[in-house]
Amino acid sequence: MKKKTIIYICITVAILIIIGLVYFLVINKNNKNENGDEKIQEAGTSKTNKIYERLTESDEYTFEKILNDENKSKTIKSGDKAYKEETSNGNTFKYIVTDGNTYLLQDNLKQYYKYENNTIILSEITNNFMKLENLQYQTGKEEINGNNLEYEEYSNYGEFLMNTSLETAGTQMQTRFYYSGNNLKYIKTIIGDQEELLEVNIEYKANDGIFEIPADYQDAENS
Repeated sequence: MKKKTIIYICITVAILIIIGLVYFLVINKNNKNENGDEKIQEAGTSKTNKIYERLTESDEYTFEKILNDENKSKTIKSGDKAYKEETSNGNTFKYIVTDGNTYLLQDNLKQYYKYENNTIILSEITNNFMKLENLQYQTGKEEINGNNLEYEEYSNYGEFLMNTSLETAGTQMQTRFYYSGNNLKYIKTIIGDQEELLEVNIEYKANDGIFEIPADYQDAENS
């Protein structure tokens, strides 16, 4: 009887220790989350993945990235047509995708260059998000322009980087996607001690009239 009592006491103590350890781990995890510390999340559960899914499922969208007035990009898609306006170091380039081809417009000359069987712009944005689909990520909070926003951070990823003058060779990249609720507001790319912060605007609609080459524009190869 005495031996059974000792065994019972040992089992009880072991159970209490396990319960205490589990409780400590849960409390510690919750405290880290409340304090805004980063924590690792499994792939496929992110708000960023939800953005990818909605962009893929939507027949129309407008996706805008802004670094500053001299560097920004807007991509508008509607079905199998697209329009892209990209400003880099103050120089603006306009592209139209229609009928399976891409056209580079030159407004100053009222000309266009035709790139046959090229529709890369149609899937450029969604492809950038697709690369994140199976990656783990970390969550946290950070104040951006006076707003305390939640973010999701992915390592070894820099597809949204606009400033190509940043030194990236041999340097690990992290990209943070900042959210107000479920709305993507900013994308920050971190390269060592360098950073690039983009303002992001997404609308699930498109201006249909923007996909037409102006009637007075000529094919540059035939002019």
